[in-house]
Amino acid sequence: MMNQQMPSGQRTVAGFTKGKSMTSFDETFDFVVVGSGGGSMCAGLLMKTAGKSIVILEKTNLVGGTTSRSGGVMWIPNNPFLKRDGIDDSFDKASTYLETLVSKQAEVAGSTLERRRKYLTEAPRMVEFLMNQGIKLTRVSEWPDYYDDLPGGIAAGRTVIAELFNVNELGAWKQKLQPTFIQVPVPPVLARMKISLPASVEELLELPGINRSWYVKLLAVKLALRGIAAKLTGKQWVGGGGALQGRMLQAAVRTGVEIRTESPVSELIVEGGAVKGVLTTKDGGPWRVAARLGVLVNAGGFARNQRMRDQYIPGTSVKWTMSIAGDTGEMIEEMMRHGAAIAQMEERVGNQVTLPPGAEESEGKPGVQPMTASPHCILIDQSGVRYMNEGGSTCCTARPCWRETKWCLRCQAGPYSTASSWTSICCPVRSHGVRRRRAGLTRATSSRPIPLKRWRSSSTLIQPHSNQLSNDSMAS
Repeated sequence: MMNQQMPSGQRTVAGFTKGKSMTSFDETFDFVVVGSGGGSMCAGLLMKTAGKSIVILEKTNLVGGTTSRSGGVMWIPNNPFLKRDGIDDSFDKASTYLETLVSKQAEVAGSTLERRRKYLTEAPRMVEFLMNQGIKLTRVSEWPDYYDDLPGGIAAGRTVIAELFNVNELGAWKQKLQPTFIQVPVPPVLARMKISLPASVEELLELPGINRSWYVKLLAVKLALRGIAAKLTGKQWVGGGGALQGRMLQAAVRTGVEIRTESPVSELIVEGGAVKGVLTTKDGGPWRVAARLGVLVNAGGFARNQRMRDQYIPGTSVKWTMSIAGDTGEMIEEMMRHGAAIAQMEERVGNQVTLPPGAEESEGKPGVQPMTASPHCILIDQSGVRYMNEGGSTCCTARPCWRETKWCLRCQAGPYSTASSWTSICCPVRSHGVRRRRAGLTRATSSRPIPLKRWRSSSTLIQPHSNQLSNDSMAS
């Protein structure tokens, strides 16, 4: 049941408390945070260091949000690790880069000059603040700015990540941390012994070169030894967003931030034009929480809401996402109900995925980039036309796919939509063609060889006949 506005400040809330003033709160904090992603943990730490009371309300049974599932890579110009490694950067240099980049598009709400300059000022301060809370961070030595050839760009990159984290340090909270997808596929012999291959984001970036580099082969041995040592010593290492959120959660619990799971927020309580608190649930019933200083809504997007997808990004499906189950967008709509401005609803940090047989309903879907970033691979639409630079950033790979799909929907050019694309894989050396195709597809889908017969019978993999281009295959 939707909450209905009532005359004289009264309202019905999910069929409860009709006629009761919303100034009657069940509990009061200085600050209330909705959602438990990276920004929520940071806000919690900041408030506690300022001596304020704070509660984080997470609607699912797991903490960490999509941040925990992600790579956990932050773009932080002028960060302390650049100074540590002798890489020149400054506010002015970063500002030049950012303004050159955004000058190629129209000014949009949410990305004003003032906001960009504020980000460049506060982001490095945030890193130093988190480090002062005991959160171990570092930088990826080689993660170039996506447009490092622009003025102010840095080829070495400005990325900051968390160091590997032993989630067993969380104690009882370990079971409440959202699992990460940043993992190395484990060979069957190690999997049978329940040994993982814990790797940092930087180490993961090196692994695709294992067949070409002895350095990477030695790295793989290092990861195996690290996994065996972890097994023997009772450690469970995680990297990427899992490490970032694990460390943030540990610091938040240590400093006394109150975190509640299975506490969905259904309404912002507004009086006199100001948000005074939220309506959540506790012990199965409605529970009003007041916020003396304010409410931060950090509840993600709407990747799991098909109705909102149809409205803002038609032609896409909830079945394609790897976002968490709670990414359903109701807090966006609740803020809109109170007049909040929205913009860029069709934008997102996206990454194309594949849906091979057996992966349609899985949480972790194989990405396209590991395959298309390999030599002799291009991405084409259903008419056979290449429409993007496969080596671009995740935003630059997702955006042209959506833009072309939207154009096809508008002009009803149906069969040429890029929402369903093909990867064309050319193997120039005939004697090793099948082996190379198989290896390339295996890297993109799992640690095991692909079931060629099943893929071909489902038309996921198509190999042209002899009268077509030899040694070519296509994978959807």
